[in-house]
Amino acid sequence: MGRSTRWTPGGFGTLTITKALTIDGGGGQVASILASGTPGITISAGSADRVILRNLAINGVATGTNGINFVSGHDLSVEHCTIMNFSNVGINFQPSIHASLVVTDSNLESNAGGAVIGSATSGVSRLALIRSSLHRSGFGVMAAQNSNVQITNSLIASNTGDGAQANGATAQLTLDSTTLTKNGGDGVHALNGGVVRMSNDTVSFNLTGLLAESGGQILTFSNNWVAGNTPDGSRTGTLAPQ
Repeated sequence: MGRSTRWTPGGFGTLTITKALTIDGGGGQVASILASGTPGITISAGSADRVILRNLAINGVATGTNGINFVSGHDLSVEHCTIMNFSNVGINFQPSIHASLVVTDSNLESNAGGAVIGSATSGVSRLALIRSSLHRSGFGVMAAQNSNVQITNSLIASNTGDGAQANGATAQLTLDSTTLTKNGGDGVHALNGGVVRMSNDTVSFNLTGLLAESGGQILTFSNNWVAGNTPDGSRTGTLAPQ
């Protein structure tokens, strides 16, 4: 059984997690982690270890590298957290072998590189983001090699680059009931063989709405709202509801 740690509200330094552990800021107030020049939290745990981060504010104060840097472990849950002001990405989830990430009710903002990136050297890393906001970063979310990313009931907005991207022949990205708006790049971008599947999404006021290139695919259930982009772009195919 993993260890559980409850923090009282206040400011704390960076940390490295090497085993199954739950950290909970708790109590209606949020414990904060300040990271200058380093990752806020590094997770380098065992292949069976589960890590839970809950009720935390992780602030890179413009010089921290990654908010959460996941190197190894079985799975990570990020619940009710804010991750902001990092010089690279909010969550860098790129283990050497497959692992899982679930982000719920969290806010990732103002990270220079981007909000979330997911990939794996071998196997498939699975990422799910639910009821979360990814905004004002270099990009919203990138599904890279060997990743399967699901985003549901979330907001991806005001990023300087793409809102959501599937980049690579083994990159799979599913968007459901999610709004992608006011991004400086493409709202949805599939490239280098990456596949995006869309249902009940709103894509509006991005530089380009939908862009598939270099073998990328954007497949939809024909129930999305794509308008107000310059241009709106187009899907590459449709999916039949089942």
